[in-house]
Amino acid sequence: MSQVVNIGVFDPSSITIAAPSQQTFASDGRYVFELSTATSNALAIGTHSSNLELRLCQDDVRICKQPVAGSPWIVPLSIKVLSPTNLTSLKAVDGLGAWSTYQGNAAHTGYVAASFDPAVFSRRWKVASQSSYTGNYTSAAIDNGRAFFVRRTASGRAELYAISEDRGEQAWKVDLGTLSQLNPPAAANGRVYLTSTGHSDTFLWVYDQVSGRLIRQESMSSQWPSYSAPTVLGTDVYTIDGYYGGISKYGDAEGKFIWRGPATAYEGWSPSTDGRFVYAYSTPDNTLQVFDAANGNLAYSIGDPYPYSTYFVSSAVVLTDTQQAIVGGGSLTAFDLNGHKRSWILSGSSTGTPAYGNGTIYALGASGRSLEARAPATGNLLWTVSLLEGGSYTNVIVTRNLAFVSSDSSTQAIDLVTQKVVWTYPMGGSLAISASGVLYVLDASGALAAVNLR
Repeated sequence: MSQVVNIGVFDPSSITIAAPSQQTFASDGRYVFELSTATSNALAIGTHSSNLELRLCQDDVRICKQPVAGSPWIVPLSIKVLSPTNLTSLKAVDGLGAWSTYQGNAAHTGYVAASFDPAVFSRRWKVASQSSYTGNYTSAAIDNGRAFFVRRTASGRAELYAISEDRGEQAWKVDLGTLSQLNPPAAANGRVYLTSTGHSDTFLWVYDQVSGRLIRQESMSSQWPSYSAPTVLGTDVYTIDGYYGGISKYGDAEGKFIWRGPATAYEGWSPSTDGRFVYAYSTPDNTLQVFDAANGNLAYSIGDPYPYSTYFVSSAVVLTDTQQAIVGGGSLTAFDLNGHKRSWILSGSSTGTPAYGNGTIYALGASGRSLEARAPATGNLLWTVSLLEGGSYTNVIVTRNLAFVSSDSSTQAIDLVTQKVVWTYPMGGSLAISASGVLYVLDASGALAAVNLR
């Protein structure tokens, strides 16, 4: 019978603390210890050094009268404590514009045409949560130096916030009352656009970005759904509208009603547009619906009901520069917009909306535990990366050299060349990158963190 060996990690300096004994181990046989800084020993900004003592003992590691040969081992430790805020001067990044809506733009690609160095990332500021729940489909819009997002207070009131990108200070807040559901905002044209849903609570709201003044409140119809942000292209705004699903178009930057179309889809979606057509994915019959952007008429649809069961949820249509439409959230499907046909489908366990950039599709596979790079024409796998522990990852956005992924509790950056995780952040949620090169993480409680990428 083999002898029991207990393992413990000790820090004589008391800079860190760990459980005195650890019995859990990783799948590859490694033992994993979680250390945290001691709450009674707040560390000053700067670098702190210590030596950890690793003990393997046949008895209690705190006594260790029966050590394993060679135990204990001394492991050097260095902790660098950074300032919680780094309010460096902001400067526009060449080629970047506003993050106006869900996944950044009207094509929902989640792509920004810039490169960033993980070695210089630093937290800019963090706005703490003031509520317990914002909604099922949370995202922020970033425009003109402000971040816009919604929260629901503990008493159930719906609120729209504007936060300055420079210092993380509240520019204004609007209390919209006890609405059934307030959905995430879009921002463009000096305006903030958002919808509320739930029978008599269903409206399109348009606010002034600078003052928070209500410009228009347009009545719409719905049952009890939650949606992603409206989609803005130029001065045109597209949003969900209809008791059994549908799309409406509003124009002239003020939210003037233009047309309403009969699209069908599940919760969590947002229309996509290239200016000529508007795209929606119909989950009941697995077809892509394509509407004329000028009048809302159905131009064509692609796909018959697929011969076996597929499940799609909460994924907007992603439009590529190769005239394809990509849909994720369960299976991963590509549609050929020139040939009006389904190009390929990968039945599997993808999560969230894929991103598209650098001529590549980036999708979260293995139920959100891996990042996959795929060829748009065929869906063939180019490479895959297993993500670090942190739950199921459901958000992905991409730059020229990095992919950012997030779960409910963690955000990671993956180098697209080495396919290695090169940066982690202990907070998860929806992701956005501003024109100033600031990464935003908005969690489901309404906490918002800004990270300098430059």
